[in-house]
Amino acid sequence: METPDCGPTQKCPLECPGCDSSPEPGAGGHSHALPNEQRPGGLVGWRLAAAAGITFLLPVVLGMAGAAWAGGGHDSRFAGAVAGVVAGVILAIAITRIFFRTSD
Repeated sequence: METPDCGPTQKCPLECPGCDSSPEPGAGGHSHALPNEQRPGGLVGWRLAAAAGITFLLPVVLGMAGAAWAGGGHDSRFAGAVAGVVAGVILAIAITRIFFRTSD
C-alpha cells in the first residue's frame, strides 16, 4: 500500500489528526512515508535525556560494580560484569517504563 503525501492543499485519505486541508503554507502538510516524524506523546526534553542516560549508564555502572564485587580471577570478574550488565539492562527497562511513561 502506497502511503499518501498529504500537503496543505490536499485532503488526507486516511483522515489522520496531523493533516490539515488549510491552504496556508506550513499548515498541516506532512508525509506518512517519513519514519522520523515525532510520535505524539513521545519522550522529549529532559525526560528523553534522563531515559537515555539511565538506559546507557545503569548497565555500565552495574557491570563495573559486578566485576569489582566478584573479586578474584578473570573468570569470576567476567561473570560478575556480565551479571551486572544484564541486571542493569533489566533495571533500566523497568525504570524507564515505570517513571517515563508517555501519554499513549
